Amino acid sequence: MRLRLQRYLPYLVGAGLILLCLAYWGELRSPYIEHDDWDFLLPPGWGHGYATPWQKTLSEGRWINYLWYLGVGMHWSAQAAARAYLGLLIFFACLFGFAIEQPWKKLLVILVVFFSPAFAQLSTWPAVLTASALVLALATSCFLSERALARNIALAVFTFLAIMSYSGAAPLILLAHIYLGKVERPRQLGASLAIYLASYALAILAIASLNYFYHDHFGLVIENWRRPHAPQNLHDLWSNLLLQLAVFGASMRFLWGLVLIWLVAIAVLLRSPWRWRLICVVAASVLAFSMDTGISVLDGLGTPFRAMGWVWITLMLPMLFLTDSNQKVIANLGYLGLVWMLAVGVISWNGVYRTRKPAGDYIYALGKDLSQIRGDRSVVLVGDVRSVPPLHPLWNSPKRQIQMALLKIYGIPSRACEPGLCNHVKAYVQTHRIDDLMFDYQGQMVVYFRPGASSP
Repeated sequence: MRLRLQRYLPYLVGAGLILLCLAYWGELRSPYIEHDDWDFLLPPGWGHGYATPWQKTLSEGRWINYLWYLGVGMHWSAQAAARAYLGLLIFFACLFGFAIEQPWKKLLVILVVFFSPAFAQLSTWPAVLTASALVLALATSCFLSERALARNIALAVFTFLAIMSYSGAAPLILLAHIYLGKVERPRQLGASLAIYLASYALAILAIASLNYFYHDHFGLVIENWRRPHAPQNLHDLWSNLLLQLAVFGASMRFLWGLVLIWLVAIAVLLRSPWRWRLICVVAASVLAFSMDTGISVLDGLGTPFRAMGWVWITLMLPMLFLTDSNQKVIANLGYLGLVWMLAVGVISWNGVYRTRKPAGDYIYALGKDLSQIRGDRSVVLVGDVRSVPPLHPLWNSPKRQIQMALLKIYGIPSRACEPGLCNHVKAYVQTHRIDDLMFDYQGQMVVYFRPGASSP
């Protein structure tokens, strides 16, 4: 029993520390959900969101997410979605540390993997990304198999599913396969990359075919708000390339210290027994970078950092290899890099939620107060939502985001006021000197967002 407890202690401690951080940031109790993520929580009949899950199959090819939405997404709560998504990320991080023997090193790797800055940015879209997190976790668990054939089949199947749910997860699956499957020979590397590319291409073909059958369009129709820039000549291609390189460079600026340690690790490992494992990791990362860049050059959108989670794993693995060295200086350099990564990751997560946690708390408190006092009255939203300091992170039609949150969390239907009603409410507030956030107006419950209004 004692040996079994020692075996699982790093996982329990790691999960416990992560949950404590998430509880502190409020993502377990009153999660902040991004504006367009509510569409994957509300039933199809709502129809007043940003883009329905069905529309996302045409614009982003998210067919797995659509099936998940029909079976699970529209039926569970925002809290359940956030907890499930974060729980799957914890599971993925624990699986990544499964191959490590030393308990304290295992714990460190679990924390480093979970507190990826990319995961921090993605965590505010739990409803749409839970399916991809499940694919990632299942793929990683399969890579622990001792049979090479089983690992290769898993790589093919789960790469296909990842592309049809969230393509940013696919390079993570490839890196997990190379690390956990101990791919360290040229033939193994060639087979892994070939399987990955074939599965990737097959998924793209499947998406295009499904869109042609159901939407009468072979391929994707990118939404206009993304401002796609399809190249018409070599100058456009060059402009798109510079755009993507600028995005990548901006992302690397806050990781410069880690990049320096990573470069030192590369130089050391190229002369060590781990050089082939390093070459396999770098080859997979170069492929991921090339594919992200190539896609960005063709559509002009630019792949955001949150979709490049593979960068974090690429930085981590060489440092992890260094810790296996018998030379204390080299091993300590690896540990320094891992600890530094953990600090950067935690700071990134804290930065994401330092501004978003007040917004999540405010929305939940607003809905709770409304559910207690509104009675049978209809709810009308008036004023500038973003004028309220805690709600400043909301963007892109914030009233719509408030409407969707109130409907999903508390079952409260609401509407934005028409111009005529808005003017009458504003005049009424000035005449009667009302400073409350919520008040009755002609049998309607008005929520008036404005600076200085009493908070819920």
